[in-house]
Amino acid sequence: MNKKIRGNAITNKINNKYIIAAILVLVIVLVKTLVIKDSQKSSVSHIKRPEPGEASKNISLDVYDAAGNKQTTINTYVEPRKMSEEETQQCFDEAYDELLRIMLKNNASADYITQDICMTDKLAEGLISVSMYPSDYSVIDYDGTVHNEMLSEGDVKEVSLTYVMQYEEYERHGVIELNVRAAGEYDDESQKVIAQNTIQKAVDNTVNKNIDEKEAALPSNIGQKDIYYRYTKEKTGFALRHRNRMQQ
Repeated sequence: MNKKIRGNAITNKINNKYIIAAILVLVIVLVKTLVIKDSQKSSVSHIKRPEPGEASKNISLDVYDAAGNKQTTINTYVEPRKMSEEETQQCFDEAYDELLRIMLKNNASADYITQDICMTDKLAEGLISVSMYPSDYSVIDYDGTVHNEMLSEGDVKEVSLTYVMQYEEYERHGVIELNVRAAGEYDDESQKVIAQNTIQKAVDNTVNKNIDEKEAALPSNIGQKDIYYRYTKEKTGFALRHRNRMQQ
């Protein structure tokens, strides 16, 4: 009888060990399953692209298999989102206003161009590229230099500035009409002053115009003002020799 009771007790202990082991295995499997599911819930399936005009995004990703085991780490980059046609047209509208503001530089308006203009090539923080082509390069050069030194007060040179704005495959063409006027002429007709750089350009262009002639002519009128010239006083060879004799 006692032997039978001891045998049953031993059997129960063994069974309890198996039951405990089985429970532990189930708990481990359950925990691991929950961990994998939780990991999958926090996993990344989509990467948000940078907005148009923003820089490409560099991304580092850890790669796991279905069992949650890390396989490797990779690095990739994501290009910015491309604007839709509707967004692009709206951007062109805003870029045009920016183009006018930048192009005019220090000029009063498109109707009163008296100074150099800015031939920018980027708009909308670099998102839009732009090219500009003056109809008369002798009046407005390719770099925006305005040649109005020989214009008199009231003279107007009309120049059509063709522009091409581009984003991806989208383009917008247009023309800005400019009226180039004499240097120093402003819409309020106030304080007409001949700037030094204006005189410099006028003289340089004139004296080097006909290099086959013996004498170089100087312009007599710049910026609606009659002007004349004198040689800048310099120490001549005689003065230098005289000074050297005095020092000996």
